[in-house]
Amino acid sequence: MNIQTTLKRAIRKAMDREKLGRHAFAVRLGVADQEVTRILDEGHNTRLERLEQAAAELGLTIRVEVT
Repeated sequence: MNIQTTLKRAIRKAMDREKLGRHAFAVRLGVADQEVTRILDEGHNTRLERLEQAAAELGLTIRVEVT
């Protein structure tokens, strides 16, 4: 599994925990509903900056460790 997929799944889980639908999340992010659909689409190549923004909006912190 790649890092984008991992991030997208974490964002989806956080949305589910908050019972936050796509439209409500789009409003919180200040983007169109279609952008949230792309953020959650594991087949879509989403910019890391957008994933960071989405994660931060949900209170998530992204850490990458290379060993």
